[in-house]
Amino acid sequence: MEILKIFNMSRFVFALALVAALFTATSLAAQTAPSSKTPEQIIEENFLLALEEIEQGSPRKAIERLEAILSRYPHLLRVRLELARAYFLIQDDEKAQYHFSQVLGAEALPLGVQNSVNTFLNHIQARKKWSADFSFAFLPQTNVGQASDVEVIRIFGLPFRVDARERSGIGAEVAGGLAWQPTLRGDWRGRVAISSRVRHYENEEWNDDILGSDVGVLRLFDGGSIGGGIRVQRRWFGGDEYLFRRGLWASFQRIFHRRNRLDINAELTDLNYDTNNNANGWSVSLTPEVTHGFSASTQFRFNGTLSLTFARDDLETSRLLGIGGGLTHAFAGGFVVAADIGTQQQRRRDRHPLFRKIRKDLYRFGRIRVLHREFSLGGFAPYAEYRYEENNSNIDFFSYDNHLGNIGVTRRF
Repeated sequence: MEILKIFNMSRFVFALALVAALFTATSLAAQTAPSSKTPEQIIEENFLLALEEIEQGSPRKAIERLEAILSRYPHLLRVRLELARAYFLIQDDEKAQYHFSQVLGAEALPLGVQNSVNTFLNHIQARKKWSADFSFAFLPQTNVGQASDVEVIRIFGLPFRVDARERSGIGAEVAGGLAWQPTLRGDWRGRVAISSRVRHYENEEWNDDILGSDVGVLRLFDGGSIGGGIRVQRRWFGGDEYLFRRGLWASFQRIFHRRNRLDINAELTDLNYDTNNNANGWSVSLTPEVTHGFSASTQFRFNGTLSLTFARDDLETSRLLGIGGGLTHAFAGGFVVAADIGTQQQRRRDRHPLFRKIRKDLYRFGRIRVLHREFSLGGFAPYAEYRYEENNSNIDFFSYDNHLGNIGVTRRF
């Protein structure tokens, strides 16, 4: 009954928003013959049909109409609001939350609409019990092993020739996760999650597989959540056991000032390597990210990274600092483009025994990802991504660059 009250309230608020000209691009025009309908009239006609389908209990039909409109005109807030509401009604909370959050990024949003959207977001958070994601992709790379192209290195002042080690390859990656958040009491939720990533190449030496799980609790509040728990992870490299991680995690999420979202994740981890005991130790990391909505079509994100590793050997002990940023924009016509750049600086504590230097690395990357709103393969969204990464080290042997492609499909449930 509470959701029905919210549903009825939102209809009233959305009607006010219509009067307030949120749907300005589709204002009513004089009646004309079907053959002379303007694009605005066609949009409004389909929009009203979608509203009628929602009222008649057919939100899935309405979603098809609204998605088609929004892919061509991503700035139409009233369309995005009703699309979010339709997804909410069929309990596709991932998509509903995405579109409601996009609406909050719009300028001059009436207070009544803001409150209604926040109420929906709180209910999505409260009723969320299960979530899952799955993706499959092909991964062409020019330098899979992240190898240097130097031909001569100096050890104790003497030159040594090394073979060119850069090798390209195409891998296949399957990744997925499943999470369960049962209600414990009031605003407290449990969390049990498992995730995996399998990345295989024709050359088995490059295979990289990860299996992880975490258990914890979350405390929900208006506009966000805070939580923590235990996390374990097993990694295999080249088919052999490589690393076992176990430790504590903490998270904080909050929407503030309507158009901004803050996510903070922290980990304290015990590291246990199978082949390099000198690297065993523990690490602590902190990764904050702020997302700002310039408009309903454009979002900016800024993130930082701080990671400290304390290993048994000072050579493996390091400090890493990083910053990054990105922009996502939905273009008229259905294309959504996301671009990111970032840099990280890592410094070891002790000198390398062969090169007699304290290793300092400066890592940089750039990425662009493209998908189309209307393209779907059985509910899976196809995407294409290009990434360039470069590591500049004061020890040439550890410098490299790499071009990566990523062509695949992804879906959240």
